Amino acid sequence: MKKLFWILPIFALLILSGCWLTNTIQPSQTDTRWTGISDNVNTIDYSEELMVAWVGPEITFEQTIAGDTLVLKKTFEDHSDHIFFPRQSWSNYLDIQEDAIPWNHVKFIGKVQALDVAVGNHYYEVVSINELVKTAIPSEAEVLSLLNTYGYCETDADCTSIYGKCPLPCHIGINAKFSWIVEKIIDNFRNGQTTQCTYKCMEIKSVKCNAYKCEVK
Repeated sequence: MKKLFWILPIFALLILSGCWLTNTIQPSQTDTRWTGISDNVNTIDYSEELMVAWVGPEITFEQTIAGDTLVLKKTFEDHSDHIFFPRQSWSNYLDIQEDAIPWNHVKFIGKVQALDVAVGNHYYEVVSINELVKTAIPSEAEVLSLLNTYGYCETDADCTSIYGKCPLPCHIGINAKFSWIVEKIIDNFRNGQTTQCTYKCMEIKSVKCNAYKCEVK
C-alpha cells in the first residue's frame, strides 16, 4: 500500500508534464501561419517586368473599364506566368485609359499566391503590391507580332479590317472578335511615337481568310 502512495504522485507528475509539452508545441493564435491569405504558405514574393494581357471580360474596351480583373503576363507568346490583379488593388496604381491597355509593359513588385500550376504555366493571384507602374508602350515589332496573332481565322466571316496608323500598314485584316483590342493597342502605340508620319491609303475591296490568316484584298 505504501508503494502505491509513492507511485500515484509520480504518475500524476508524468501526466501533467505530458499536457505541458503538448500545449507548448501547438500553434498559438498569433502564429503567422494561421492568420490569413497574406501569410499563407503559398504566398511568395514576386518581382518582374510584365505585359498587360487584358482587363476584365474580353467584350469591348468600354465594358472592360468596369471589369474587376487585370491580367499580366511575361510576354504574349510565353504564357509561363499569368498574374491576376483584383480591381481594388490595381486601379490604385494604373490609369485605366492610358496604362491598362493590352501590350503595355508594367513593372510589378509584390506578393502573389499560386492558384494553379500546369505544364509550363503558372497562375497567381496578387495578395499585396509594393510597386505597379507602366514602364513602356509596345515596340513596332511587338505590335506587328500582335497583329499577326490576332489575324487568325477559319472562315471569311471571322475577318474584318481596321485602319492602321503610320508606320503600321494602312489596312489590317484582323479577327473581328479582337478588333477592339487591336485598335486600342494601335492608338496606344501611335500616341507614344515621338515623330508622327502620315500617308494616304487606298480603299480595300474585301477581307478574306487565306490559310487561317485574315488578308485585305
